[in-house]
Amino acid sequence: MAGSRELGARVTRYETDNAKRSHLAFALLSVGVVFLVACVLPFPIPIASAILGLTCLWVGWRHARLAAKHPEEAFLLHEGGLVHEHSGQAHVYRWHELASATDNARDNAVTRLFGLNVNLRITLVGGGEIVVTGLTPGAAQLSEAVLRATR
Repeated sequence: MAGSRELGARVTRYETDNAKRSHLAFALLSVGVVFLVACVLPFPIPIASAILGLTCLWVGWRHARLAAKHPEEAFLLHEGGLVHEHSGQAHVYRWHELASATDNARDNAVTRLFGLNVNLRITLVGGGEIVVTGLTPGAAQLSEAVLRATR
């Protein structure tokens, strides 16, 4: 990996809102449990309750895992690459060290509410993955820049 100075000028810094990610994870996990409990109660539509419950649990678990794994997460976009900071460490990647990048998220009111309006998955050469969600302010612009650079 290159040093961040070798990546050229820094374009922008994107800091993930980890507090929001943690609160959202707790809320979604709680709502998911409530919906799953409602499946066994005389609820009018148990299948809908199960689907909503499992969806909330899945999204909540995903945010909780990212919040725990990557506290104080930030992405620094440079002319020649990307720096991923978390847990007091900085991981520096030149553009050629990113094997691929995909963002198959849909941007609408519901996905923005849950931080899923951006779901950038960056696969690294040699293995590993970086995930950027909509809980990083400016994630859409970061996603566009990374997708452009990895084409």
